[in-house]
Amino acid sequence: MRWSELQREEARREGREEGREEGREEGREEGQRAMLRRLLTLKFGSLSPEHEAWIAAASGADLDRFAERILGADSIAAVLAS
Repeated sequence: MRWSELQREEARREGREEGREEGREEGREEGQRAMLRRLLTLKFGSLSPEHEAWIAAASGADLDRFAERILGADSIAAVLAS
């Protein structure tokens, strides 16, 4: 293989690895969203479309924060507050 071919192959490998990592992170966040929805529903009942939208738009850090609030919260709004 020529040098340029080796560089292209290395770039492809790096791109695939970055893509895998992004996919794993997205999968973790989707799992967090599913668990948050389940816990909120068990504790408070059905989620409104607005609450669903907040959960869907939340970052990983937001999801962690929301999960930490569930046990002590007295409403869904208290869990999802900024």
